[in-house]
Amino acid sequence: MTVTALHKNNQQTRRTTGDVDFFRNWTDYKNGFGSPPGDFWLGNDAIHELTQKNAHELRIDLQADGRDLFAHYSWFIVNDEADGYRLQLGTPSGTLGHSPILGMAYNNGQKFSTKDRDNDVFADRNCAELYHGAWWYKDCTFVNLNGNWWYSKYRDARGMMWNSGSGLIHADSTEMKIRRL
Repeated sequence: MTVTALHKNNQQTRRTTGDVDFFRNWTDYKNGFGSPPGDFWLGNDAIHELTQKNAHELRIDLQADGRDLFAHYSWFIVNDEADGYRLQLGTPSGTLGHSPILGMAYNNGQKFSTKDRDNDVFADRNCAELYHGAWWYKDCTFVNLNGNWWYSKYRDARGMMWNSGSGLIHADSTEMKIRRL
């Protein structure tokens, strides 16, 4: 997938219908899967390519229980595959709740993990398997936007969720968007 828009939001991922399974392997996340306007992941190679060439910011939109919530990061970089697609984030803001130990800030600096490539800090378990997704897991997570679609409905941490500091927010839909600065 080629993304050419330079000054508009480019979607990196979308989860709005539950029509695509996000519990996938490293190669799928590397290359991307699904397709707009349905659910999709752009691909870690493509995200790396975009964020290395120019400065980008990240916005995460989340709908939960009739509320529209968001997180914004002043800059966003995903390193290359050799570095495990390590996540780098700037200053957070938004309505999802932020602190140095919650939200995406907790995952800052982490490598990407999938069910077949365990890059979290636990030696004895794979957070991607435990949380049925793929993400920049640390010692598991406070954010799991690639978790199973149907678990969110049942309020399980294996679903699409965000820890706001006052409890888990279980997402009905999510979008991650990057924009060139």
